[in-house]
Amino acid sequence: MAAADDLRYLVDVAYPEIVANLTTMLAQLEDEKTAVVAETATVNDGVLNASETDHKAKLEAKRVANGWDYIIYGPNYADSQLIDWAIWEFDGIPWTTGILRLSNTSFRITSATPPTFVDDSPILSQGGSVIQEVLSSVVVPGVSVTVTLKAGILPNPLISIDRASIVYEYLGTGWDSDAGIIQAQDVFELGYSQINDPISLTGTYGLLAQESNIQTGIDVQTLNKEKYEKFITDYEPYAA
Repeated sequence: MAAADDLRYLVDVAYPEIVANLTTMLAQLEDEKTAVVAETATVNDGVLNASETDHKAKLEAKRVANGWDYIIYGPNYADSQLIDWAIWEFDGIPWTTGILRLSNTSFRITSATPPTFVDDSPILSQGGSVIQEVLSSVVVPGVSVTVTLKAGILPNPLISIDRASIVYEYLGTGWDSDAGIIQAQDVFELGYSQINDPISLTGTYGLLAQESNIQTGIDVQTLNKEKYEKFITDYEPYAA
């Protein structure tokens, strides 16, 4: 009967105490998770979004101050960094011959030496002074180039096409180590790191990793609590 007596202690005292402790632990874990989720939202909105807005404002101010024409933000801009961007300036030597408007977003230039169009670069079309971005181009050597644009509506009639060149980009053409631009980029990268870095020997501050670990703890301790509740119920008939 000693085992049955010991089991009675487990069922009446030890296991209910464990369940109570697990209930307290789960409440604490839920509070921790709520705090981490709130911190993540604050860093995302207060740091990432704010530094991106600041960065774009500084690039626009740079463009205006230098009389440049157009900023393009690449597909990786504001992904993990704010460095996929370039400021362009139109060449001022528009192509005016052999132009055929094919659709709202495509045209062909027929020439023995057709101009080159760089994917993702801007063009300025007249009449109407419309700026659009190049999606792709197909060259038939010695005959023509057909250009497809990303969006927008080409003027009709289409009189001329002016291409552009990059005049300012991070660590590239025209770069002047602008402190304000660098500061916004660095703050964004720091905030991104705080949210997204994995927990490792280099740091434990990655908020999404923290949330994941807390959730794992919640899942594990919830299962533990359910098991101890089942121990109490199912072992009851065998306790002295």
